[in-house]
Amino acid sequence: MATSKSIALTFAFLLFASSSALFAQEPTNQTTSATSRAKTDRSNLEVQVHLLVASPDAAAKGTVPQALQPFVRELRQSLPDANYSLAGTYTSRMKAGSTTENKGMVAAKLLMGQEYSGVASYYEYTMTVALATDGPGLTVEIPRFRFGLQLPLFTGMNPPKYDYHFTGITTELNLREATPTLAGTMTTIIPNQLLIVVISVRRTQ
Repeated sequence: MATSKSIALTFAFLLFASSSALFAQEPTNQTTSATSRAKTDRSNLEVQVHLLVASPDAAAKGTVPQALQPFVRELRQSLPDANYSLAGTYTSRMKAGSTTENKGMVAAKLLMGQEYSGVASYYEYTMTVALATDGPGLTVEIPRFRFGLQLPLFTGMNPPKYDYHFTGITTELNLREATPTLAGTMTTIIPNQLLIVVISVRRTQ
């Protein structure tokens, strides 16, 4: 009888010790995981916003960077007759979990044709970037992205006069690290022309 009680007490002690060790390890693992996430979530990022023009006009054909060639090949499946050119690439450095803003000018002739030579268009964008997962490949979450353009339209001559009209997109999306991803498209007064906004994000030191 005494032996049975001893065995039972010994088993209870071992069970308690194992449970204690398990519960003691759990916060440590959670702390380590949380620390890892915290380090990842504040990674330095380089964000590039590319503005492409897809036009039916053969004269609008231009060069596209090598990094965007796979993306353009996919676009050609939907718009096989379009000519593609790069109007601008805008780069921001930021911390993951923060918001970046950028604004400036882009030559209107790159977007609207030679008749707008010497005239400026104005762009601006705001973007919040967070790292969704970290592993063999990084998934980047963009909970808010807003891109806008002010495009000129002729309203008179001698001297030339313009009214500016706003066009833009607001969206949210997920993308893989260093993978150019479509954010949205905008139309202009030129028939069958599209302005295409592409985003790519990569970690930096």
